[in-house]
Amino acid sequence: MAATASLGSLERVCNHPPMVDPSEQEKKFRGWRLLGVIMSVVLLLAVISFVVDWMVIGPLEGRMF
Repeated sequence: MAATASLGSLERVCNHPPMVDPSEQEKKFRGWRLLGVIMSVVLLLAVISFVVDWMVIGPLEGRMF
């Protein structure tokens, strides 16, 4: 009885895929995530620029339309 139990666990160990170090795995390039980060930074800089411009020049003062 004990021999069959150890044989079953031995088969599970042998059939288990080999462990791979995560640093050795090929990392997928996520282009959409990179574009999202770049667009977020651009949008943040535009908002900061608008707020600074509005504080320095004023809401409508000095603007030519």
